[in-house]
Amino acid sequence: MFVMNKLMTVALCVLVLVSLGNVSAEAIELNPSNFDKIVKDSSKNVFVKFYAPWCGHCNNMKPEWDKLAEAYPVSGKTIIASLNADEFKTIAANSNVYGYPTLIYYPKGNKTGVHYDGERSISAFKKFMADNTK
Repeated sequence: MFVMNKLMTVALCVLVLVSLGNVSAEAIELNPSNFDKIVKDSSKNVFVKFYAPWCGHCNNMKPEWDKLAEAYPVSGKTIIASLNADEFKTIAANSNVYGYPTLIYYPKGNKTGVHYDGERSISAFKKFMADNTK
């Protein structure tokens, strides 16, 4: 019985470790109740993708955006977020979003935001953030 319990414990540990390896981070999903709290937080840099679910370009860049989110844990100084601008049109309009996807970086010292219109790759996103962070 003791050996069986040990084997079950080891099997459970292996299962947990395997499942943790498959966890992928996604960007924080913004909405009217959390947008200002997250984006206007003066202690954080926040990079937001304004998207529409039906937008092909938005869907094509999702894997790169998710990789970027994985690179910046939520507990860090930089937040990677997304907002469904088709659903939350008022927030999008107030953020000067006129097309999809629109990417806006809100560094700590500039909560009006800096629009990004470069290459849609994790390396380009990281360089843009580094260049625009004080």
